[in-house]
Amino acid sequence: MLGASGDPERLGHRPLKYLAATGFAGAVYPVNPRRERIGDLRCYPDLASVPDPVDLALISLAADQVPGALNACAARGVGMAVILSADLPPDLRPPEGLLVMGPNSMGFLDAHAPVAATWNSTLDLGTVRAGSVGLIAQSGGLGGAVLNRLLDRGIGISQAFFSGEERFLDTCDLLELLLDDAATGLIVLLVEGLRRPTRFLELARRAREREVPLIAFKLARSPRSAVAALAHTGMLAGRRRVQQAAFRQVGIVEAETLDVVVDLAVVFAQTPAKPTPFGGRLAVFTTSGGAAILAQDVCDSLGLELPPPSAETVEALRPLLHPWTPIANPLDVGAGLPEGDLLRALATLAADPRIDVVVSINTMIGGRAKLAERARGLLDLAAELPKPLLTCWLGGSLSEEALTILRDAGRPHFLSVEACLGALRAAREYHRRRSLWISP
Repeated sequence: MLGASGDPERLGHRPLKYLAATGFAGAVYPVNPRRERIGDLRCYPDLASVPDPVDLALISLAADQVPGALNACAARGVGMAVILSADLPPDLRPPEGLLVMGPNSMGFLDAHAPVAATWNSTLDLGTVRAGSVGLIAQSGGLGGAVLNRLLDRGIGISQAFFSGEERFLDTCDLLELLLDDAATGLIVLLVEGLRRPTRFLELARRAREREVPLIAFKLARSPRSAVAALAHTGMLAGRRRVQQAAFRQVGIVEAETLDVVVDLAVVFAQTPAKPTPFGGRLAVFTTSGGAAILAQDVCDSLGLELPPPSAETVEALRPLLHPWTPIANPLDVGAGLPEGDLLRALATLAADPRIDVVVSINTMIGGRAKLAERARGLLDLAAELPKPLLTCWLGGSLSEEALTILRDAGRPHFLSVEACLGALRAAREYHRRRSLWISP
């Protein structure tokens, strides 16, 4: 870490803190000629003084010191440098053979290794849950916000890159890396502009062939914001309609808001195309008549299919429900049903061969303790079902304990019916079209 700081408030200290907090097992060498130690780590006056081989250098120095730091990295045989510093001269060129991310990068993390070579404050959460979602964000601040939301929703990360200005390594390089990573099954992209759009589309086709969905949130959609993007990352944003058409052609799922980015990630993380194709026939299960009507309204507006339960399913459900409960889809089982019967009824509805995906909508009925019990029961049930079970929690603070249980177990969840069903529709369309796409 060139420019390492002992001040916890400074950028040059955070990577040291996060590497330790996330359990990095390798050696860390702070470089700071004005200090002998930072915490338990010995400091070195310069990179040449570090006694062992160095794989990665994080550079947090004044702009005029960065060129010399890059030359020092090349002289030591460092494989990659991440420039955290900003406001570097436009003619900066790294030495040949040195991979460079940045400038103005927040670094990266690999949750499986683990390596947290970043100063992104999302790492204040502590360890990052390892999972299958890869993230590439040109904006570190926006990328950190999305990472925070993904983690809060129980989604695990494979690798996350906060690439900054991308003068050297760019989105295409990082996307290619993630597509070669066996741990990554879904990729989220936050992009302002693309330096190599043709190469990007080629990689998107490769992702489609490998059945790795790409979810993209494209910033700089208006002429004025495109100017801001040029100032922020130095990349021209391009024409919006052309980008949309190109994204659709290669199978990229585009999100219109940050909220939708996270909701799409929740669905795609739970509805893989393999080993069986994802279908769009839904069963909605709830304890609220109002929630059932809301779900019906949203499904009708989105064109989602809610097939009625089969005669066999109706017969199996009848002894589990109140005598007065009408058996339909959506299925409102009402309040007061014993929790064991409720979960058995949900499992019975899910077993119907007409159903591809089950959505459990939970309101505040029963209170905090009952919702926590429901969360534990749904976790167990989801592990047994051969089809996706999505859970939606409409309460406010009464649901906090239940959501904590789901998050700690790494079980993604939704906070609104509209978000859940809208994301399901996008997933259904993606998987429906996947077999129809023909690469040019």
